[in-house]
Amino acid sequence: MIQIAICDDQPIHMRRLAQMIRDICARKIPDEFDCQTYEGFYSAEDIIKYLKKNMINILFLDIELDGMNGFELAALLNREFPEILIIFVSAYENYVYSAFEYAPFRFLRKSHLNEELESALVAAVSSMMSKNKTIVLNTADGKFETRLADIIYFESDKNYLIAHLVGNMTYRFRNTVSAISDQLKNDDFYKIHQAFVINLANIKRISGYSDVIMCNGETLPISSRNASGFKKAYMDFTNRRFTK
Repeated sequence: MIQIAICDDQPIHMRRLAQMIRDICARKIPDEFDCQTYEGFYSAEDIIKYLKKNMINILFLDIELDGMNGFELAALLNREFPEILIIFVSAYENYVYSAFEYAPFRFLRKSHLNEELESALVAAVSSMMSKNKTIVLNTADGKFETRLADIIYFESDKNYLIAHLVGNMTYRFRNTVSAISDQLKNDDFYKIHQAFVINLANIKRISGYSDVIMCNGETLPISSRNASGFKKAYMDFTNRRFTK
């Protein structure tokens, strides 16, 4: 089951969006995914309370909310519930640039939902399914299987790699930067330096295309040789996540 929630303090917008989502799910999402759409969340506090006992997979989130706003809620969810795919929905297009900091899956304009919602929802469901893709690491302690989504970056260590995962976990296994980069090139991983391959989905911020700050707060260097290719790869990645 895919749990889809809407948080908007304007009931008329919430009801319209909920109906559009249900219509798209009925037409475009295979029945086996069993999409369930929940409305009635009028504030960030409503979402936080709900998450204490329930799960949300995809959240359509308005930015201008009374009390804690959408950006503040997104920051909290990124820390506490990183599995939730956040799709900002706003009447104000100028928020799109500020939204990047909170790593949403998409940014939709309320005035363009007819054009933008379907592709965003289908892509979100597809992304959620692909997040379960795994990789097996042959460590000294045996084989370890982990989701690609949980890998922040790979670091070179002589003839080995160190996989840095969410939750401050690390695993050392025999492989090379070039080999892992080739293996995962279609899974939004990119070689930014001879010593690092990063998960583009786990970038928090980029500093002048000379450094990248990952979701765990670590800063990694981007080599001058790789800067141009990384810039294009990251722009392609973000373009798939933001509707223009």
